[in-house]
Amino acid sequence: MNKSYVVLFIVCSICMTSALTAQTSKYNEQEHGLCKFMLNVHAFEPALNFQYGVSKNLSLVFQGGLTGGLLFAYNNGMPSFYYYLSPKALGEFRFYYNLNKRAQKGKMTSRHSGNFIALHAHYIFRPLLKNFSEFYPGRLVAGPVWGVQRTTQKGFNFNFYTGPAVSIAEKANYVKRGGIVRYGNNIRFNIVVGVTIGGTVFSSAKRRKEQRIIDFAD
Repeated sequence: MNKSYVVLFIVCSICMTSALTAQTSKYNEQEHGLCKFMLNVHAFEPALNFQYGVSKNLSLVFQGGLTGGLLFAYNNGMPSFYYYLSPKALGEFRFYYNLNKRAQKGKMTSRHSGNFIALHAHYIFRPLLKNFSEFYPGRLVAGPVWGVQRTTQKGFNFNFYTGPAVSIAEKANYVKRGGIVRYGNNIRFNIVVGVTIGGTVFSSAKRRKEQRIIDFAD
């Protein structure tokens, strides 16, 4: 697999954005809740997250940053821990389904504070840093997710999502003792879970004193 998967996802997102924007040219963010633009900096998993409000209930999310992981294995009966650090690119097309309900209760919606379902895709590139010699390919993960996002008046942002996904490992050739090894596409079905915590550095939404700060229950 090559980077064409990532390019295809970005092109489809841009085309979808253009079509929906043309249909919702009279979109009023103050009336409908979602703001046009919001930029977050994530601390839990270092990244920049840009959210674009397409219409009353729809938004696009683009994220770039770093991700990592811990691997556990037994070698000759002894436990071993391995780690890696990789660049990551993410995209989502979200539908927020409970904004009206939150607005009726006086809860904050203006900075994409709501529950959503989304088409999710992210690409994890080959590690920049790792403590093992084995080849670790890049991989694309895509599927539908359900999630919750809350943003406070002061800009604190919490985002959680989970759902079934298909994982496709990168197709590549690499050198190993004994010659060249050809690594074919490896397709797996798994569950994707994501949690991000950070702060909002820019938002087109106006702060409203009458809105409650945060409510994770709804």
